[in-house]
Amino acid sequence: MPKLRRFRMDSLEDARPGVVLALPEAERKHARVLRLRPGETVELFAGQGRACRAELADDARTAIVSDAAGVRAAGAGSAAGLTTCFRCPPP
Repeated sequence: MPKLRRFRMDSLEDARPGVVLALPEAERKHARVLRLRPGETVELFAGQGRACRAELADDARTAIVSDAAGVRAAGAGSAAGLTTCFRCPPP
């Protein structure tokens, strides 16, 4: 199964199924470098901890939200956790 590519958006406030969202310029370039094709499924995420699935549109400048559940909290439903470890140097 191919890796789900993720793209950072400024906001996902208006995201719901069927809505077309413009990708930021840096993310458009990222999609070009990865040679993603129209119709490929990607995940859009925003700094507010929200994410949704979308399909790249024909123009490679926009993505169409396809997640039937709409926008969700990033990481919702994920069994993965995050553990942070660090070591302090001895005195």
